[in-house]
Amino acid sequence: MSMRYAWNEKLLKNIFDCISDSEDETKEQVRLLDIECSFAFPSYHPSYLDPATFAPPNNHASSSLRSISSIHNPMASFKLITHWCPSNILAPDFKGRQYCLILLNQPIMDLDQFRLLWAHASVRYCADGGANRLYDAFENDEKTRAMYIPDVVAGDLDSLRPDVRAFYEQKGVSVLGFDEQMTTDFEKCINVLKEREIKIDRVYDLVVTPTLGGRFDQVISNINVLYKMLPEVERRVLLVSNENLTVLLDKGTHHIHCQPDYEGPTCGIIPIGEPATITTQGLVWNLDKHKCFFGGMVSTSNSLDQDLIVIETDAPVLWTVEIKHGAK
Repeated sequence: MSMRYAWNEKLLKNIFDCISDSEDETKEQVRLLDIECSFAFPSYHPSYLDPATFAPPNNHASSSLRSISSIHNPMASFKLITHWCPSNILAPDFKGRQYCLILLNQPIMDLDQFRLLWAHASVRYCADGGANRLYDAFENDEKTRAMYIPDVVAGDLDSLRPDVRAFYEQKGVSVLGFDEQMTTDFEKCINVLKEREIKIDRVYDLVVTPTLGGRFDQVISNINVLYKMLPEVERRVLLVSNENLTVLLDKGTHHIHCQPDYEGPTCGIIPIGEPATITTQGLVWNLDKHKCFFGGMVSTSNSLDQDLIVIETDAPVLWTVEIKHGAK
């Protein structure tokens, strides 16, 4: 049994315990159990379970949670729903779980968007040549450049320029080189972060940018990392490009809470690696148990019709939605 499904069994056992410990019979008629509200990605730790918290969130647009829906008797049938609101990271008043921002080796095109992601991050890493991109983003403003200093630069360092390395090392940045070529610079940053997390007993979500431009093989590699990270149920990974927000939805039911001020209307649901049977609500062109696969039908160039998008899938799929630039 995989770690993901073993964890879900543990989760359900905690729910049963919460319900059985409750003396209020009305709580057993609950329709929705909030487990955690955070910015964009759910956390599954049982400590977030509270038998007194049996109500829908006050503001879906600013929260994300893992919830259990049940009908009449919560012990009888369960439906796990993962709630998402990735566009919250674009909100100036962002509030949520701590995340590590990882900068990849692609040009930083939208400085306003970049500044938001940087300001919201708790930890900031550059993947090898990503440090060049950070340095060059402020080539005409030395004072501002000195304000954007990453915590770590990591990778095989085949792209890091000597002048950039010297600049950041003088600022106290840890520059870590790894010769092995079985992982990407992106993955090397994740491995370094995990070492940090062990020391401080904390798990960070990941926001990665820029991700879906440049070389096609690197784009596919970034998507592959989403799949490799899928078993890490306490962490969520968001790919941010100049045009899109992209996450990987595991098999199951997902509620995506969209914010028209920051995203849409164009979106897509893309199965990679295996076919997926998908049902949706809230899109202009909904799917009804439609089998999607490469070589057949793939839901690209779809459009948001409602603020709440419901997706049911029997295999992992990418959810991607365009970013509205200049949003306030």
